[in-house]
Amino acid sequence: MNKKSGETASLSQEICDRSAFRSWSEQAFLSPEEERGRQTTCRLAQALDVIIQEELTPPQRQVLERYWFEGEKLAQIARELGQNRSSVSRTLRRAQKNIYGSLKYAVLALRGEAQEQEFSLAVSQAAKVLAARGQPADTMGERIGKLRAQRALTKKQLAAALCVDEAAVSRWERDVELPDTSALMHLAQLFGVRADDILFGAGETVRPPARPGSRAQA
Repeated sequence: MNKKSGETASLSQEICDRSAFRSWSEQAFLSPEEERGRQTTCRLAQALDVIIQEELTPPQRQVLERYWFEGEKLAQIARELGQNRSSVSRTLRRAQKNIYGSLKYAVLALRGEAQEQEFSLAVSQAAKVLAARGQPADTMGERIGKLRAQRALTKKQLAAALCVDEAAVSRWERDVELPDTSALMHLAQLFGVRADDILFGAGETVRPPARPGSRAQA
């Protein structure tokens, strides 16, 4: 094969790859109900962030963030803050009461849910999205898991988006296996980041995430 024919073949393959990529990005991998739920959870996470920053006292915010987002036990928090556990527990309860009171009407408006169990689940899901934003991510698997959680996607939903099985996503996030080039490209497009951001960890949230069903930019 001469140089010219080789370049033509390379260009043809590139065009084919771009066409396949655009086709993939236009496919909605979430049902309308799932997408509404995902968007609602992300909106609640934003509201939760505002409440934590603006409506809690500094002690309440400190205890809540360590308990909710860093997964510390009350005894550990009390020990490190030099307080007794009952005092820390009261501070946490006040913080949670303030949050639930402020978020209740937002949850009802966005999700139409009145049952206490469903309300608690909605707040818990929003807290997981918010917690993912501050979690350190030192490996590729941790970065994929963090980006997935930030977008309120389950492993099953992400697997559906990439046309792989859920076990593959689990292996990626546990750093047992690396995604292939095609999957990496699709992950970058879905999360609105560069492939290098997933590979090396710089600037994971530089650009907003691509919405399912949106057209890829050439």
